[in-house]
Amino acid sequence: MPTDAHAISFVPVSAQHDPLIAAWLRAPHRRAWWGDPDEELGFIRDMVEGRDPDRASLRAVRAYRKAGFRPVPTLPGRTGDVPIMQYDPNETR
Repeated sequence: MPTDAHAISFVPVSAQHDPLIAAWLRAPHRRAWWGDPDEELGFIRDMVEGRDPDRASLRAVRAYRKAGFRPVPTLPGRTGDVPIMQYDPNETR
C-alpha cells in the first residue's frame, strides 16, 4: 500500500513520548494554560498507564476531568465506590 507523504497518522502515547510531552508542557504559553509541567505529566502518565481514578487519588480524577471526563453518578449493574467517568467532548479544558 503506497504511503501518502501528506497523511497524518497517530500512535498510542507511551512512556517514550514523555520527553516530547514534557517539552511541550514547558512552553510558556502552554504552561500558562496547563500549570506545572511535572504535575501535568504525572496526570498524563496516569491516563496512559490506564489507572482508573480512585476516589482516594484526587490527582487521577483531576487528570480525567481535564481530559474531558465527567463522573457518572450511577450506572446499572455497577456498585461500590469506584468512580465511573464518561468522556464528554464538550467539557475539555
